[in-house]
Amino acid sequence: MSGGGTGIGRAAALAYAREGANVALAGRRAAEIEATARDIALAGGDALPIVTDVSQEDDIRRLLAAVTAHYGRLDVAFNNAGIIGNFAPITEQ
Repeated sequence: MSGGGTGIGRAAALAYAREGANVALAGRRAAEIEATARDIALAGGDALPIVTDVSQEDDIRRLLAAVTAHYGRLDVAFNNAGIIGNFAPITEQ
């Protein structure tokens, strides 16, 4: 779950966890993803916070290695993190 520490990413992570999913939380700010992981754990779920900058290929490789090492596989990716770029129809970006 990229961007899992705040906003839509945090809300989605909490919702997935409520439905019984194990959640890997990726984000650049450790405090935010760790707080989300704590909230998931307090509710009885399992979350793995991994500090990740999704704009860095090495970070993505490290993230995927950590997820598969911890959970054995990746079933769903919620790619929520992003930056503001050119505003245009998706077919033009």
